Amino acid sequence: LLQVRPATVSRWRIRFAKDDALEGQREINLIVTADGKAIFEPFTNAVFRRLGMMTLRDGYVVLRINGIPQGIYYKVEHWDAPLLAHHQRPETTLFRNPRGGKDLGTFDEQVTKDNSTAWPALQVLLDYENDPTPEKFDAALAVTDIDDYLRFVAGTTLFCADHTSFVT
Repeated sequence: LLQVRPATVSRWRIRFAKDDALEGQREINLIVTADGKAIFEPFTNAVFRRLGMMTLRDGYVVLRINGIPQGIYYKVEHWDAPLLAHHQRPETTLFRNPRGGKDLGTFDEQVTKDNSTAWPALQVLLDYENDPTPEKFDAALAVTDIDDYLRFVAGTTLFCADHTSFVT
């Protein structure tokens, strides 16, 4: 069973059945190559991989529907449990903030559910963001891999990548 739905005007999300994943990927996004992301994101991901960072598996594919070529798309996997398993990081929790607030109640766990160790760490980071004191900075450093964080910030800033909204 395969589910296909438009994610945006220039992108399609494809969800595969659990027992029929594509190269271990349950969800992929197909991005129209005319979209700038289809050119820039593969480069950014390649640089991040060279820096030893966790990135999405990606590449260019020819989409065929019933054997009829539909064009070339940039294929990138979706943030989900198979991605974390591929990187041998099943304990990782990914948060999203659909409501845009600066408190714990505005965040959702995107992959792992009820990760009791991740929520307190996120609270430490939010405490520092809401009231930046030297003590809270030290606490935030204690729950952060600062080298990974600085590589991520440098890369997203230098490449204007949209891995987070702060660079756009």
